[in-house]
Amino acid sequence: MTDALHDLAANGVAVWLDDLSRFSIASGNAPAAAASDTSRTGAAA
Repeated sequence: MTDALHDLAANGVAVWLDDLSRFSIASGNAPAAAASDTSRTGAAA
C-alpha cells in the first residue's frame, strides 16, 4: 500500500478500485482475485 493510501486508511477513509469485468465473473476469476488481494483493509473477504 502506498503512503498516501495508508494515510487515508489510517484516517478512516475507504478507497475503492472497482476492476470487475464480465470476463472475470464468467470465468470464475473474480472470487480468487478478491481472496488473494492483500492490500484490502477494513473489509471482510
